[in-house]
Amino acid sequence: AVIVTTAVNILRQLTFEPLVEDKNVKHEQRKSLQAIDDFDIATSTRIILQTKRRFWEDAKYNIQGGFSKTNLPIGKIYYVKPDPEYVESTKQGIILVYTLKNDALIFGSLTKEQVKLEAIEQIAEFHPEIKEEDMIEKYFVHGWSNQPSYRGCVAFLKANQFNNVRTLWEPMGNVHFAGDALSFSAGWIQGALESGLKASYQVYARGKKRTTRKY
Repeated sequence: AVIVTTAVNILRQLTFEPLVEDKNVKHEQRKSLQAIDDFDIATSTRIILQTKRRFWEDAKYNIQGGFSKTNLPIGKIYYVKPDPEYVESTKQGIILVYTLKNDALIFGSLTKEQVKLEAIEQIAEFHPEIKEEDMIEKYFVHGWSNQPSYRGCVAFLKANQFNNVRTLWEPMGNVHFAGDALSFSAGWIQGALESGLKASYQVYARGKKRTTRKY
């Protein structure tokens, strides 16, 4: 038996050979491959901007953590505070942006410097302070769609696609699937752990069934 934890967007590019002859296993194989093809995997681009001061905490805004929701391509922006023990000792802050779907693809097609500049322009529409000289100390951009081992971010399943998760919970012959997308906690480490434990137990149970002797 083998456990496959490849991301779904990569998994659907694989060819499973040989195609089996056993009718029951062949039916399992067909169902599994159809389920893999019918998975919606959203994409996301994450943008992190480190600012020299947390201007959003000024009396003008008085924002203490949380997020602002916009109708711009940047979507939501999150205001990150340091750990309590460092709040008084530093004025620095973090603005975190998660773009999704088509907006994420647009940002993902740009260079990291272009992404930073575009994010600053959009944030400046309601936080002009972000364009102050040397306000941005560091930045980080991560586009999940650009990662060759994943090509996507998180499973965003429609109501009629949850059966695909149940289908892939079951092995395809001696092939077992695992990964956060194949769980009901998609996008979280918890989902990956639950799915991995499930697949591991299936392999264990399969081996135990074969080696158990009757006396």
